[in-house]
Amino acid sequence: MDSGGLLIFRATIAAAASDGHLDAEEQQRVFGEVENLELSRDEKAMLFDELRSPLSMSDIVAQVSEPEVAIEVYAASLLAIDESRSEAQAYLGSLALALELPRNLVDSIHRQAATSPDAD
Repeated sequence: MDSGGLLIFRATIAAAASDGHLDAEEQQRVFGEVENLELSRDEKAMLFDELRSPLSMSDIVAQVSEPEVAIEVYAASLLAIDESRSEAQAYLGSLALALELPRNLVDSIHRQAATSPDAD
């Protein structure tokens, strides 16, 4: 997996843990995603270690080098969490600001996520 893909996955883990813990449903989503990725044993071990100690939002944002990656990080984070929870809304709002994403783009990402086949 390339470093951009790992960053997206790390962002997913960080978002899922943004409320202070990963519940069983969030863990299952993450485990399912790991299994779908073509990763070496070492890469899988690293990601599972990160489940126990996720990167902070500022660590994630510091690794974003291009606007396209910022969009992918935000979209992956959105799909990883329960947006109906206030903690999730606060995390996404802070992430959008930190990534310097325009409000209309954030709204568009939310609309696309709501209509995607993976959205529940």
